[in-house]
Amino acid sequence: MFCRNCGTQLPEGATHCVQCGYAVEQENVKETKSVSGVDVKEKIQKNRKGLLVAGAVVVVALLVIVLFVTKKTTINLNDYVTIEFSGYDTLGKATYEFDEDAFCDDYEDKVKMKKQKMDSELEELYSYLSDDMDCEILLYSCVDGKLKDASGLSNGDTVVYTWDCNDELAKENFNVKFKYKDIEVKVEGLEKAKLVNPFESINIVYTGIAPNGSVQVEKNSNEPIIKNIYFEITPNSGLKNGDEVTVRVQNAGDASYYVENYGVILAETEKTYTVEGLDCYVQGAAEISEDVLEKMKKQAEDSFYAKTAKWDERVSATNVSYIGNYFLKPKFNGGGSYNNYIYLIYKIDTTFENDMYSENVSFYYYVKFSNIMKLSDGSCSVDLSSYDTASEWNGFNHEFKWGEAWNERVTLTYPGYESIDTMFNKLVTAVVSDYEYENNVVETE
Repeated sequence: MFCRNCGTQLPEGATHCVQCGYAVEQENVKETKSVSGVDVKEKIQKNRKGLLVAGAVVVVALLVIVLFVTKKTTINLNDYVTIEFSGYDTLGKATYEFDEDAFCDDYEDKVKMKKQKMDSELEELYSYLSDDMDCEILLYSCVDGKLKDASGLSNGDTVVYTWDCNDELAKENFNVKFKYKDIEVKVEGLEKAKLVNPFESINIVYTGIAPNGSVQVEKNSNEPIIKNIYFEITPNSGLKNGDEVTVRVQNAGDASYYVENYGVILAETEKTYTVEGLDCYVQGAAEISEDVLEKMKKQAEDSFYAKTAKWDERVSATNVSYIGNYFLKPKFNGGGSYNNYIYLIYKIDTTFENDMYSENVSFYYYVKFSNIMKLSDGSCSVDLSSYDTASEWNGFNHEFKWGEAWNERVTLTYPGYESIDTMFNKLVTAVVSDYEYENNVVETE
């Protein structure tokens, strides 16, 4: 400790200077590290260049108090650095620590600073310091370093600690020579993270009816990592069998999150699935099973014969022939009133007959079924109770005449169309803007 008035070295515990009688205040070294809210370490490091300049300035003798240290002190900085590794293999981290306490314990009595008073921010800083802090000032102002490539480490990697020391400042202000070299350490001791494939712990569930099916992820594991993973699916709606959907782990790019929080590395973060097992609306007449087609034809013929019971008793159906079908489906999802529909087409031969006259009339009749489905087990389904038929209101009139008198003629309305072309135009051509169609009708003579 030195007298602030004349610079004379004082014995420990002295209350007055033995040379000039100046009253000496006892200082607590540990408390001066932060005085009046000033962080001494931060100020010293901030002003490293200022300290260097200060060390090089020659000041008028009355303003300078100098402690001459004649013997240069050599310090091996490598002795005070330890490097540790944490985390998991492939994503490990390296940290270092400079043992400040050991450094100052070793050099507290060997390092002394040449203190200079000057018109700068350092003057205020020096007013907070005691002689016992010289070692810390040296450390904070002259010693620094960093680790290169300290993250994303695997066992067997090498990390390097490089020094960034102010040798000139240490020599000029403290008469200290630093000895150091870059420190290379091989990474070891990192724990192996558990490799987990999240897609082995989920089920992909398809619901709805194609082509408007949807998909969701169902987790079948109680492992914390699986419970806390969120999956996104693209696309997740408007699906039909055969489509592909991609399931991704959200935030998959932050692999360190899963390692640090769960000790897990994700084996896969994205997977593509093919949509299957959805009930669907048939897309063509060929997809309708033979048994369902026969059931529709039976219902269609029953509906026709039920109509004939209300006909004029002079008219009878002599032949009812199934000649094919028109199958229609929407061009666009949601673009029509039906998901699909089929017209079963019949050629009907009839005879009008009374005591004096007989005439044959043929026409074309239809029965319409809609929303025919192909189930996931491969079978077909249709609501046989829901159908439409040709009727008299959209039929055609035919006059029967067996004489010139008014009571020798009659006009009857038939439930259907007089020609196959007229039927096609009314049932198909009129809706081709919204529906695709198949014409599976084959007329026989």
